[in-house]
Amino acid sequence: RAVARAKPKSPSDEAFGPFAPPLDPLDPHPPLFCFYDARRVLEARESSVSEGAGDATLEVSFDFYATTTRVSTTDERGIASTWNGRAFVMPWDVVTTIANDERGVYEPEPSEAWDGGRWRKVVTFSDDTERAVSLM
Repeated sequence: RAVARAKPKSPSDEAFGPFAPPLDPLDPHPPLFCFYDARRVLEARESSVSEGAGDATLEVSFDFYATTTRVSTTDERGIASTWNGRAFVMPWDVVTTIANDERGVYEPEPSEAWDGGRWRKVVTFSDDTERAVSLM
């Protein structure tokens, strides 16, 4: 026996309706920042301040040098950039924390906007070793 189904009124209408997802979508590729670039940024910032060089910029990477991005070291808020079309800010105290952690890799904390300046160390749990594992 066939079941009749009402045809959608328009192509965008769905028979079951558009429902909000139960969880926020995960960003599969957040920007990642490590001590190497954090140290370079702090050194460039210190040299531009001591030399009065004005706007100092340098190339950094948020994906382990698959690509590079030019950032300014003179913004009072910290490093301001975009990644995959989303703007973010990394405050100077976070840059300093990352620069002091040679084995850490950091990503923005999940939220609607990455402009809150909160970053966290990338750590996951290994089922094989039953221990926490960081990216580096």
